[in-house]
Amino acid sequence: MNEKMTTGVPYTRNPLMDGFTENYFETKDHLKLRYLHKGNGMPFILVHGYSDDADCWSLNAPAFAEEYSVYALDLRGHGYSDSNHGARVSRLAADLHEFIEALNVPKVNLLGWSMGCSVLWSYIDLFGQDKINKIIFDDEPPMLVANPRFTREEVMLTGSNRMDFWHLCNVVYDHGCVWNSVEGQSPFFDAFTTCFHSGILTYTDKEVAAMPDNVYAKLAQRPQPPITDSKFLANLLKDHLLLDWRDLIPTISVPAMYLTGDVSHAVTLECGKWMSETMQNCKWVRFSAEEFGNHDLNWTAYKKFNRVVMDFLEE
Repeated sequence: MNEKMTTGVPYTRNPLMDGFTENYFETKDHLKLRYLHKGNGMPFILVHGYSDDADCWSLNAPAFAEEYSVYALDLRGHGYSDSNHGARVSRLAADLHEFIEALNVPKVNLLGWSMGCSVLWSYIDLFGQDKINKIIFDDEPPMLVANPRFTREEVMLTGSNRMDFWHLCNVVYDHGCVWNSVEGQSPFFDAFTTCFHSGILTYTDKEVAAMPDNVYAKLAQRPQPPITDSKFLANLLKDHLLLDWRDLIPTISVPAMYLTGDVSHAVTLECGKWMSETMQNCKWVRFSAEEFGNHDLNWTAYKKFNRVVMDFLEE
């Protein structure tokens, strides 16, 4: 094992991640980043989205670990990873690069969800594609903040939104990034809904009850991410929101899969079509409204999600 990686201990806080170990990796700037691991075979690295942590893959990672050596990371400033500096997507990508190098393997598979896609695009931009066997992007557009000069067609094509991004960042700075508070109010959620204008952000109790496999009851077993540094998250959000990856997308040549939800707040159908056609070797898989295809595909439609991911990796 690389000296930068600790020997794992059994991970017992999450019954959905039975058999995983909890481990830490030290970066070159001497921060400790947590990761969960299980399985053998080619490494399959899972990169979560903004303000989440490795446990977001609770309904997916166990299935993937039956065939692959699965590593679910806590990004810098998230979960149980350190966060005293480096609130930039490029620094998160550099952490991923250091982690891959520490594994000392020829190739890895990569999966990013939401902002995790931005981390993967930054990784490709900075470090290339030589280490990538296959890559999966889960429901993220190539840019988030629409240029005020964009036409309606350009907004739909890019998946971007007209928003006051400073307001959203300032809310995170002042109040943190909490979707649901004990009092039933969330300044972050209220601000978020003013920035993203389409799709389904949350499902009603009736819709949740109609979902197969009692999915949210399962998710209730996962530990919630610890409260992290709101200033770090606000600065990271500012960086993330203003990135534009449209010039990078045509350079992606490794086998790729792009997953989108038809009722996601993040990706329009026009954007999904452009992304899948612009990458050189990309398979596009849509999740319909009837399949509860919003931004949280790996939860609301986790069985299909797991199946299409495994089928793609095994092709």
